[in-house]
Amino acid sequence: MARRTAVIGAGPAGCYAAHLLQQQGREVVLYEQAKSVGGRTTSWHDQGWVVDSGAGFFTNFYPTLWGLITKLGLESEITNLSRSNALTDGEKVADFTLGSTASFANFTFLGTRAKLSMAMQTALIFAKYRHLDLSSAASLAPFDDASVRDDAVKRVGERAYQYLVRPGIEPFWFFSCESISRSLMLALQAKAATARFYTFRQGMNFVCTRLAAHLDVRTGITVDQIKPSGAKFKITGATLADGPEHTYDEVIVATTGSVAAKITAGLDERIVPDTVRSFLKSQTYVPNTHLVFVIDKGVKLPKMSCLLPCGPKDHRVAGLNFNSHKLQTRGEARSGQEAISVYLTAEESKATLDMSERDLYTHAWRLARELSPDLPLRAEPLQMIQRREAIPIHAVGRYRAAAEVGKQQKGPLVFAGDYLSTATVDGAMRTGYEAAHALDQRVAI
Repeated sequence: MARRTAVIGAGPAGCYAAHLLQQQGREVVLYEQAKSVGGRTTSWHDQGWVVDSGAGFFTNFYPTLWGLITKLGLESEITNLSRSNALTDGEKVADFTLGSTASFANFTFLGTRAKLSMAMQTALIFAKYRHLDLSSAASLAPFDDASVRDDAVKRVGERAYQYLVRPGIEPFWFFSCESISRSLMLALQAKAATARFYTFRQGMNFVCTRLAAHLDVRTGITVDQIKPSGAKFKITGATLADGPEHTYDEVIVATTGSVAAKITAGLDERIVPDTVRSFLKSQTYVPNTHLVFVIDKGVKLPKMSCLLPCGPKDHRVAGLNFNSHKLQTRGEARSGQEAISVYLTAEESKATLDMSERDLYTHAWRLARELSPDLPLRAEPLQMIQRREAIPIHAVGRYRAAAEVGKQQKGPLVFAGDYLSTATVDGAMRTGYEAAHALDQRVAI
C-alpha cells in the first residue's frame, strides 16, 4: 500500500517535493492556505498585464529550475527579460546594464580607480568562487563569516559598495546589506558577467501550476497543527473536518520558518530536534509591499526596465519596474499604456503595513514620483501585494546553520523552504528536492 504524504505549502518548494514524491508512488496531498498554488511566485492576469506578486525572474545559473524546465519541456514558455537598468542618486541618473562592459565603462557614479578596483575584484571572485551554488547552503557555508557591507567595503571601497554592490542586492531582496552574509554577494558576483535573466510568459507561478496539475491539491486550507497519531501524523485546522483522511505516514512542511515552528510545536524532540526547532524559531523576515499602477504612455518615460536608487542615504522606494520594457513580449497589455511596479523598501513596508489601501496607493505613487519626477501626477491603481514575512533574512551565520539543519533532515517529518537555502525560486525548489530525497532515496532531479 502506498505511503500517504502530506505536503504543507504550495510554493515552489512544496510543489516540487510533492511532484517528485508522487512520481515515486506516494499518495500525496498538497495543502495551501491561499486560493491557488504559487506561494511567493503567485502571478495575476489583470487587464492584459501579467503581474508577479513576488519573484519576477530566474537566471541561467538556476540549475534545479533549468533541469525541471528541460524535463517537462517548458522551453517555449520562457521569454527573455531586459536588464536595461538605471541607477539614480538625487537628480543624477546613470544607465547600467548588467553584464555589459560598455555600460560599466561609462557608469558615471564611479571614477576610473573605483572601476578598475571593481573589475579586478570581480575577476578574482570569479576565479575563486565560481563554484559557489547560490541554492546550496552547504556550498555557501564555508564563506558565511562576514556581512556583504563589511566584505564589499574592504574589497572595493565605500563608493563602489554604495553605487554598485548595494543597489545590486537590496532592491531585489529588500534586506539590508549590513546584516546579510557575504556568501550571497560572492555567489552573485561570480556569475554577474555572464548572467542572463528570464521569466515565464504566463507568470512566475507557471512552474508551480504545472507541477501541481496532477496532484491532489487542497487550497484555501490553513493547517494549524501537526499532531502525533500513533505512528502517524494528524493534520488539523479550523477549515479541516476531523477524520482519518487527514492522517499521514509522513509530512513535508514547506512553509516559512515561523509557520513551520508554530504548527510543529506539539511534536517531541525525536521528530523535531531541538536544534532544528531553535533554527526555525530564530528565522526572521523582511516585509514587502509591491504596488502596480497603470499610466498612459503619452508622458515622458525612462527607456529602461528598472530604476533603482543608489548612494549612501536610506531609501524609501527599493525600485521601479517599467513592465513593457522589462517583460517585452509577455502579456497582451492595453495599447498605449504602461504598468509600473513600485517596490517599497523593507523599512517603508513595515511603516505602512496598517495604512488603508487608498492611502497607501496615494503614498506609494508620491514616493515613486520623488524617485522619477517625470511620472504623471496621477496613475490608475492595478494591484497591491503586501507580505509581513516576504523574504528570509540570510544573516551572517545562517547558511552555516542551515547546512547543519540539512544534515539532520530525515523522515518521517522534514522541512523545506527558501530559508534553508537562498531566497530564489531555485533555492526553494532545491530544498523541496532535498526534503523529498530525505523521505525517499529514489528521488532524483
